[in-house]
Amino acid sequence: MHIAVLTHHWAYNFGANLQALATQSYLNSLGHQVTILDYRPAGMVESLYSQVIDSQVEIHKTFCNIYLNQSPRCESETDLIAFCQEAGFDAVLVGSDAVFRLARKPKREDQRFPNPFWLEWTRQLSSKPIIAALAASCMGTPFFLLPLSMQKGISQAVRHFNHITVRDQWTQWMIWWFNQGRRKPLICPDPVNVLNEVYSLPDELTEAPRNNSKQYILLSFFKGMVSDLWLQDFIEIAHKQNLYVYSLPLPEQVVDVAVDKVIGLPLSPLTWFAWIQHAVGYVGVRFHAAVSAITNRVPFIAFDNYEWRSIRLTSKTYDLCKQAGVPEFCFNKRLREQLTPQQAFDLLFSDKQKIVNHYASKANKRVKEALPSLLTG
Repeated sequence: MHIAVLTHHWAYNFGANLQALATQSYLNSLGHQVTILDYRPAGMVESLYSQVIDSQVEIHKTFCNIYLNQSPRCESETDLIAFCQEAGFDAVLVGSDAVFRLARKPKREDQRFPNPFWLEWTRQLSSKPIIAALAASCMGTPFFLLPLSMQKGISQAVRHFNHITVRDQWTQWMIWWFNQGRRKPLICPDPVNVLNEVYSLPDELTEAPRNNSKQYILLSFFKGMVSDLWLQDFIEIAHKQNLYVYSLPLPEQVVDVAVDKVIGLPLSPLTWFAWIQHAVGYVGVRFHAAVSAITNRVPFIAFDNYEWRSIRLTSKTYDLCKQAGVPEFCFNKRLREQLTPQQAFDLLFSDKQKIVNHYASKANKRVKEALPSLLTG
């Protein structure tokens, strides 16, 4: 089959790039031809560009150009229709990532409804492709507060999908809400869960973590999330166990703290993944960092900053930990303030991490089952 994928593949974000690569690579492994639709909402591009240094932006652009089979740039829904009409795709998939994210008062086109990620435009294609959602997420959208006119429009859009899988329970509830209980999509884990099986990391991009002779724990967080004293005590505890502590950067900034090694920017998403892959533990922010730790069987603790108004299930990171059977591994601001360095270290290397390893196997299997099922008529 010739399959088009619409997602935030281009975003200046390690996880966004990797989930697109994982989806493309797995579908290729099944014998399908995959094209990533290069649609980049202008407002989203501007918003993300303002947060990331130029050299890191170029790294993400290079990643997309080298590793993803992208369509010509599509600036609008009209461009998407024209390209897909000529290509004659058998299926159009939306996802993974926060492709169903909406806002009551949207500032960007990707947060409005309608927008191209709901695939209403595919009804104009003469090839009549299968349309499906792969591990789509609304990223904590307060869907019950959206205008009724928007809710009705989304309800109609959802009915036109052949198949829908979502990444988290909150998005599952959103789809159920819009369709008054008539449709409850299955939850499909993030495609990064299968990346190791379908893609071999290039040696030249993974040399530094592979050749690192020390056992290390990665820390990655925003300034002010932990105190200098907390950090100092954590490093001391790690050193007593002959472990080193490195900081892993965010696309927006280097985590410039007093650790044994500060990993700098610019950094390829594949090198970022490899640093997690070779670590003995990860403590920090970001959903895809936790996913990458899980798929590589690396013990982790998640610092959460995704909650909407203290509703825990609006957080994709909390949902991930809950799916993995370890919601206590996810620390929001209140819980983080109560977490001591010794508690963090003990939890990182507790027997409960075995529960996560069991989930990793299940998540891998569920992604591999979900993708082929989305391509049936």
